[in-house]
Amino acid sequence: MTVCSGFPPKLYLIGAQKCATTYFADIIALHPDIVLARTKEVDFFSEHLSRGDEWFQSFFPNSDGKILFDASTSYSAEPFDRSERQSHKARSGVAARIHARAPDARIIYLVRDPVARTYSSYWHHVRLGEEKRPFHEAIKYNSWYLDLSRYHFQIMQYLALFPKDQIMVLDAGPATRAPLQEAQKVWDFIGLPAYQPEAISTDRRNASYRYNGIGKLLGSTKSGRSVLRSATKVARSLLPARTIENLRRAFTKDIPPMSDKDRALVTALLADDMEAFTKCTGLAFNR
Repeated sequence: MTVCSGFPPKLYLIGAQKCATTYFADIIALHPDIVLARTKEVDFFSEHLSRGDEWFQSFFPNSDGKILFDASTSYSAEPFDRSERQSHKARSGVAARIHARAPDARIIYLVRDPVARTYSSYWHHVRLGEEKRPFHEAIKYNSWYLDLSRYHFQIMQYLALFPKDQIMVLDAGPATRAPLQEAQKVWDFIGLPAYQPEAISTDRRNASYRYNGIGKLLGSTKSGRSVLRSATKVARSLLPARTIENLRRAFTKDIPPMSDKDRALVTALLADDMEAFTKCTGLAFNR
């Protein structure tokens, strides 16, 4: 059965953060019957519910007869600790809010090795200047990093409300290696016919990195990061891929490898959830 078109959106990519969701959302939205919100991470059901339907609907212009698609990774950030749910109301109860408005919605959950995701998320916030602590301290005092890696806990928020046949869990590995093949699974899932675009981008945005040299100087301020993002957007539209890669290397460098000690720590903290997730979905991660 084809997902209904019109507002409110009936297709959601709920996360997880740092799992190539931006790239894969763009691939899914190549289908001519799908309209992706003009700004990814609308975060309506987490951060902006009070703005109302008119504000939410404004993100889907020229969408008559199309399936509306909201890709917001904040929709799978439910606080694991009950004591934090009151202080993090925007992150709490998102699945219920979506279900109340669109009980027939289809939910896509894109995941990767949760240990690697946790580390990547940490460096993302380091790059933004929001995290100064060493990794082992950051995950101890900021529940955000581990909460978003508790895939079983997060998906159970949706399985408690939506029928299992309205939820699809995908591995980010195949989604980046064979994106059209994985996108076709999504199109089949929501009842759309096969589609073969003429070309697709292989340029993954938001991949993990840290600033280097002048990039570190610019990245230390919000205005500087805005300049870098704008320059990157222009470069992608005008320059060949090899030139863009050379420029990227002038501003950034790879994040350092995760230490065995840190890997063991996160693995232990997530072990129960990882085991439950594998039993629930059949997905296992070989690190």
